[in-house]
Amino acid sequence: KLICRMLGSAVAFLEFSNAKDLDILYEKDVFLYAAGAILLSVIMTVLPVIKYSGVSIVNLKRSRSRSNKALWQKVFFDVICLGVSIYGYRSFSKSKELIMQNVLEGKSLDPLLYMCSSLFILGCGFFFLRIQPFVIKVLYKLLKRTLGAVGFSSYISAMRSGAKQQFIMMFMILTVALGIFHATVARTILDNATNNLEYNIGADFILEETWKNNAAELKVDPSATLKYVEPDFGKYTQIDGVKSVAQVYSDDTANVKIDKETRTVQLYGIVPRDFASVTTVDSDLLHHKFTDYLNVLASDVNGVLVSENFMTKYNMKLGDSITITVKNPNKKTFTAKINGFINYWPSYISKQYVLNPDGTVTSNENMLVITNLSMIQTSCGVAPYHVWMNLEGSPDAVYDWVSETGTKITSYTDLASEKEALIRDNLFQGTNGILTLSFIIILILCIVGYLIYWIMSIRSRELLFGVLRAMGMSKKQIIRLLVNEQIFCGITSIIAGAIIGCIASYLYVPMIQYAYSSANNALPLKLVANTSDLSKLFLVIGFVLILCLLVLARIVAKMNITKALKLGEE
Repeated sequence: KLICRMLGSAVAFLEFSNAKDLDILYEKDVFLYAAGAILLSVIMTVLPVIKYSGVSIVNLKRSRSRSNKALWQKVFFDVICLGVSIYGYRSFSKSKELIMQNVLEGKSLDPLLYMCSSLFILGCGFFFLRIQPFVIKVLYKLLKRTLGAVGFSSYISAMRSGAKQQFIMMFMILTVALGIFHATVARTILDNATNNLEYNIGADFILEETWKNNAAELKVDPSATLKYVEPDFGKYTQIDGVKSVAQVYSDDTANVKIDKETRTVQLYGIVPRDFASVTTVDSDLLHHKFTDYLNVLASDVNGVLVSENFMTKYNMKLGDSITITVKNPNKKTFTAKINGFINYWPSYISKQYVLNPDGTVTSNENMLVITNLSMIQTSCGVAPYHVWMNLEGSPDAVYDWVSETGTKITSYTDLASEKEALIRDNLFQGTNGILTLSFIIILILCIVGYLIYWIMSIRSRELLFGVLRAMGMSKKQIIRLLVNEQIFCGITSIIAGAIIGCIASYLYVPMIQYAYSSANNALPLKLVANTSDLSKLFLVIGFVLILCLLVLARIVAKMNITKALKLGEE
């Protein structure tokens, strides 16, 4: 229950809120997974005991005196992990469309997609442990003439006991690397989903007012023309908290006639100046600035902007004419000249995936035409349009205005509410919770293992420290010796883990992101590494490392060196 509450309260990596608890369902599979986890834990705990149960103290001392390579070094486990992970990366990077299609069809993904990143981090970590002793030896040879007693002892200790530290170093590498990887995954998934939502909606608040018309007259006289009465648009500019508004006519059933082919398009009618004040598109996605396209549209009332697939599919160019048929309010046709091609536009999705009733997924290519609203109204008549709003803060003022004035609304879209619903979605809550909780668990295990190893190491070297004190070393120098060992063991592991985590994020996060794809993903994937997430991560790791050092320093300060020397004499 507590763990599920933590999972449900995570809104980002290492970020919690008072969100509702996730629903807890106790099913047969839950108990099976729990039993499997318990059995695996028992096996992993017992296996090492079985291995060393027949080893005597004499055999153990002899084995420790030998400088045999570890099993993973003999079988080149690091090379195997890197080879499998790189093969998986190359394979999956070539089949991104297939991965997205499988997700939309509800098919299970290849488990290797998730394992590749872990194998890469594991392989890089073991590879670092393989080369780390050589790096220390090279540094020792370069600096040995300048080293003092503390530095000399630190290097000798690192070279002689480096193999014993590899286990705890690997733990620290995995902790940091997985922390960075999990933070990047969580932030990338959430930010890309949020950016796509903002793009697909287009503005902070969109509403469509119910317009009066003469539909009743058409029932008596079918030959009459449908006419709408446009409400006062200026009243929207008087709403508190509304910075700017724009009229946006949209029609998904408009047709464009090209040669002998008629194609259904997504038609927008806008007032360019007003439209620029309520929305925008990232300049990195466009060939020119967003405002440049709007200026081109505003400079020619008969001009239109069209999507780039007009150019690629029909070989159209600037200056060509197209014939547009608008069905609402009445079927009217007008001709316009192409003044520009655009690849991204607020709420426009060029390629959309559709899930068919039989479970298969097909892709539809959408085409876009943007024209001046005045041109549509002059040629086809006045028809209901949407009001796009740019707000200063909360949309509550808009709701209050609608309630107070009694304005009848046909439809509305609130970006803030949609964002909130997205963040509270079970998929994103569960993902953020699992990534955060797994990091916290790994960090706790790392802390415990780190402290146990160094406490046992210090206790086992108590006589050595007594000899060093008898030779003239002060307690401060002993502590400096331990700090140097922490640098060789801890700091280098943290740096290696950070580098490995960044590389793994760059390579594998984009592929994992496709597992969270939806049919409405219009924007290209952007890898997001939030500095605040990384700051929290390293702040937690730094706090833990300092806490461990303080514990170890306290143990050294309380050591009775005289007893240690007497024990050595006896």
